[in-house]
Amino acid sequence: IMKYAFTLKAFALFCLMAGVLNTSQAQSIWSEDFANLDNWSQVDNSMGQSGDAWIHSTTGPQGSYSIGPIASTTGDNGWALFDSDLLCSGSQNAWLISDTIDLSAEPEVHLFFEQFYSAFFSQTFVQVSNDGGMTWTPFEVNEGLAINDVTDNPDVVELDLSAIAGNQANVRIAFQFLSDDPNEPNSGCGYSWQIDDVRLEKEGTPPPPVDPDVIWGFNDDSEFNGGLNGWTTNGLSNPAAVWEWDPEGDASTGAFWGTLGPIISPSVANGAAVFNSDYYDNGGNPDSLGFGPVPAPHTSELVSPIIDLTNETAVALQFNQFYRNFQSTTSVAWSNDGGATWSDPIIVNDDIPVNEATARDDVQFVRLFGAGGTDQFRVKFTFDGDYYFWIVDDVQIKRRDSYDLEMGIISGAPNYVTPSSQVDSIFFGAVVSNPGNADQTDVRVTATVDGPTGSWSTTEVIPMMASGQFDTLFLMEGYPMDPTTGVYTITYEVESDSTDARPEDNVASIDFQVANDLYSKDDDQIISATQPAGVSDNWQIGNYYIVQTDGYMATEAIFSVASNDNAHQGQNANVFLYEIAEDDDPTTFDDNDVEIVGIGAYSFTNEANFDVVSTPLEDFNTGLDGVPLKPGTEYLLMIEYTPDMFAPFSEIPYYTSVFGDIGTVVHDDAGDWFLGGFGAGTTVQARLRIDLVNSTEDLEKTGATIAVSPNPADAMMTLKVELPEIADQMTVRVMDIAGKVLEVNEFDHVQSHQMTLQTGRFANGIYTVQVTTEKGTTTRKFVVQH
Repeated sequence: IMKYAFTLKAFALFCLMAGVLNTSQAQSIWSEDFANLDNWSQVDNSMGQSGDAWIHSTTGPQGSYSIGPIASTTGDNGWALFDSDLLCSGSQNAWLISDTIDLSAEPEVHLFFEQFYSAFFSQTFVQVSNDGGMTWTPFEVNEGLAINDVTDNPDVVELDLSAIAGNQANVRIAFQFLSDDPNEPNSGCGYSWQIDDVRLEKEGTPPPPVDPDVIWGFNDDSEFNGGLNGWTTNGLSNPAAVWEWDPEGDASTGAFWGTLGPIISPSVANGAAVFNSDYYDNGGNPDSLGFGPVPAPHTSELVSPIIDLTNETAVALQFNQFYRNFQSTTSVAWSNDGGATWSDPIIVNDDIPVNEATARDDVQFVRLFGAGGTDQFRVKFTFDGDYYFWIVDDVQIKRRDSYDLEMGIISGAPNYVTPSSQVDSIFFGAVVSNPGNADQTDVRVTATVDGPTGSWSTTEVIPMMASGQFDTLFLMEGYPMDPTTGVYTITYEVESDSTDARPEDNVASIDFQVANDLYSKDDDQIISATQPAGVSDNWQIGNYYIVQTDGYMATEAIFSVASNDNAHQGQNANVFLYEIAEDDDPTTFDDNDVEIVGIGAYSFTNEANFDVVSTPLEDFNTGLDGVPLKPGTEYLLMIEYTPDMFAPFSEIPYYTSVFGDIGTVVHDDAGDWFLGGFGAGTTVQARLRIDLVNSTEDLEKTGATIAVSPNPADAMMTLKVELPEIADQMTVRVMDIAGKVLEVNEFDHVQSHQMTLQTGRFANGIYTVQVTTEKGTTTRKFVVQH
């Protein structure tokens, strides 16, 4: 309930614009730069207390939640400030009122001012009077700003006051900060509102130029002006699960809307189209999940009116949106025959994680290949799934750009995390396309790796890409992975001789890491959990890893679990390490292609959903701790879950069908293997830890002798190796106490060898030197002491 001390008069015309201001042609009528507040009066209408005053400031808010000073044009001489946070009290209704302004000779009047505002439980108004302050007309500003959001700094606001102040002799302008709702316990403790450089102009900001590429848009249908208008909506899951028009452009009736603000779109003032799965499922009550007017899951379409595209055959769909995801999919599709048949769905928002949302001002541009050339064109939006909402506004059909390359899906490293001892070359792959209307020449695709020790890049050139052409490109030069531990980023970029109309989609990137002793496909950003449909018996899921280097064993499996009502507690999960046969053929992959080489088990007690657990691995054949790993061999680390367990996963993609990258593998309860798992973006949490092999005697049992001296060492140390026969290859590794590989040296056709290790660059501590040949491995520990 908001109360006002002044009479509020209805107004006929209201226009609010924010953004970059162009006043090159404007003619000023009146201005105020707030060098002081001498020409302004104040009224404090706060309930129950006094002292809520506007002040002149040159430093900005001083409350506990200060947002800093306004960066206004004339900020050097100060500005007007209402510091609600500093004045924090039970009610605030503070007015800053100008002297009377004579506008009797001005039929058109536009108010401009610069502001910096931080929202909490408050409202901000410009009040306008044309009778010297007897009655007032309110213009609310910042109403679309969510709690704890701030405006731009500075934010330029424009109001068209012509209908009220034009040709009026006794005009007064007031700024009102209001937070006095007795039913809202947080009222009176807002943040701040800073105002500067107020002026009245004869002309407003000129409208933006009309986009010549818009074929259909800027009309009541496309802007949802006052309703869905020519759009139709079909509740496919339930006839009552339909899209609706909302005058505020929000989905605030749902129980989980919280403090989110409405969609930010050019025409939000006249409403937007909303599918509110949240409200349909719970009726606005968080304790009524599944008991709302139309329980989830929901599938609902919003179908456009018929659009004439007779003379247009290269089109795209553009729209403003605000979407929040739980377990839902959003897509668009098009029809050239009035809706009798539809294209395949084009998924949008597939990059929005569970419980996350797009920006409120997100704009989507979707190219519609094959659409157009008809007077019976239609487009539709489909929401499918559970929660939360999809808000759409300002739909446009546009011509596709002439020069517009796009970077599609990309290939990353073989693993998100690879042990430093197992690094190998990375070969790059990317899907690039030319969705523009013109052929492109000299198309260059570059892959760059940035890491702790510098950058590396390679480029492939496509001499010509025809309009509409898609290419899956494999870059010929591989990146020799650096064993240095840390985070690395692979960035792909496509460019050509022409200036690209949409350069933002020419670049894509993905990270990977090098660690001491860990393999991992996931990035630890777990978003949900899954299992095969209709599972009724134990099933397995896990990840694919390749071992490159000899002398290591698998020691530990790391994973997690989820279940409904903690059903996993009190149950076991078995772990299997499979070795893949050398002649494995993915088209006929079955149990005959794998051999169990390691096992483990974990008993759940009170672990919560998604808690990470680990279990040691033992050799399946000997029962000894640790599973010896063979160089150049592929393995599957599989977790066996019961039917009521779900496997947590992240969204790191491995595109098996496109690039041959294998990530997560499923072995279902029917015994079938799926090397593509649940798809590219479902990467299970199943990590493998490795260590040096337990045995250090194998090589010496052949009669070899290995010696290091001096030990302890200072600046350098000598390693002497004597073998009983010539080795085809000998590898010498130096590692720190954590197993991090510091140095690798390889020698061919060697029997007697002496080498000097430069230990002066190592910090004091214990180190290991490992010598490996085809006959075995042995290690020696040494101490560095400076």
